[in-house]
Amino acid sequence: MAVQYFQNDSRWEKKPLGFNPNATIRDFGCLLTSMTMVANHFGGDYTPESYNEVMKQNGGYSPGQQWIKTFAITKVLPSVKYQKGVECPNTPAPMADIDAGLAAGSLVIVNVDRDAKDTTFSPADGHWVVIHKKQGSDYLIWDPFQSAGAAETLIGRYGFGFKNASQIIKQAIWFGTNDFP
Repeated sequence: MAVQYFQNDSRWEKKPLGFNPNATIRDFGCLLTSMTMVANHFGGDYTPESYNEVMKQNGGYSPGQQWIKTFAITKVLPSVKYQKGVECPNTPAPMADIDAGLAAGSLVIVNVDRDAKDTTFSPADGHWVVIHKKQGSDYLIWDPFQSAGAAETLIGRYGFGFKNASQIIKQAIWFGTNDFP
């Protein structure tokens, strides 16, 4: 991937997300921005603003809503597959599956628990990032919210000194050009 994008980029941060005029890319666009990076990794050429528009035109949002339909990536890029999705808000994340997907060339968008106080998850604590490579016992991420000096790894940024990767991840979605391994 040549360019990492951020939902809080001044070029599009105030744009409405999906079909909800009260939701902006800055405030609710972490999944959209993560999807943009995945699309571009597999051959797309989008910004969060242009991917938002193309998803609106291709059934990527429900009417009146700002929540993106991740499986609709195939309508925009037919070679990219939504391979698998797992919700794990109260159980350890399937790290072996994440590792297998990465080894096979997939990217994994994960909803992380960004609460620094405990491991109890509330949807309000969630934030979407892209895992693109395993690095030792940690994972390199593309985080769609730009924050100066923030770590570029999953545990480094969201472990807070006491969480491991399986505790941080609360949902995972695999994307690639082949079937899930």
